[in-house]
Amino acid sequence: AGGGASPAGLRAMSLRLLDAGECALVVEFGAARDPASAARVLALDRALSAARLPGVVECVPTYRSLLVQY
Repeated sequence: AGGGASPAGLRAMSLRLLDAGECALVVEFGAARDPASAARVLALDRALSAARLPGVVECVPTYRSLLVQY
């Protein structure tokens, strides 16, 4: 359910937000490395890059997570 627009690949997913120090967080997509998780990581990376959020310094994608430095 849910009628809001969302970037492709970011709908109905399980994720965890992990503290990565004073100026970063990790968005983790599942415990297993799989193509679906990798696609979600890249979709979020593209969405954050396109949004050009003030204060976001860098995003570093891995196979199942995205480090967001701010």
